[in-house]
Amino acid sequence: MEKELELSQEQNLLKRYFKQMPVFFPLIGLFLLVMAGIEFWNYAGDGGYLPVYWLRPILFLVYALLWIPICFGKKWAALGFLILSILGMAFFLFGPDITLKHAIGDVYIMPIPANILFSFLILFFYRKLK
Repeated sequence: MEKELELSQEQNLLKRYFKQMPVFFPLIGLFLLVMAGIEFWNYAGDGGYLPVYWLRPILFLVYALLWIPICFGKKWAALGFLILSILGMAFFLFGPDITLKHAIGDVYIMPIPANILFSFLILFFYRKLK
């Protein structure tokens, strides 16, 4: 009986992930998770990078982990994503030309500013968040 209840709760959680917000929100969440996985895979396979470059896949993962609660309608995650996007764009535009900028300066900005597009999407649906 308990296992059936756990399965039901897991299915309900997955259903809420895909049904609470419009369909492109969970798809963006899956995209962000895949991108984080690709970044981890790229840096895990090659040990020739400076340790500061490991911040790049971690930052990709932070974006993805903030997007998951957004799919459940959480305002705090949306605000966190917006703040992280603003800080990332400011660092990309105005940060000093150091190794850290080369490591994390263009996360979701190059070739297109995806984090800014996602931020506008959040702002457009902000009233739907709790």
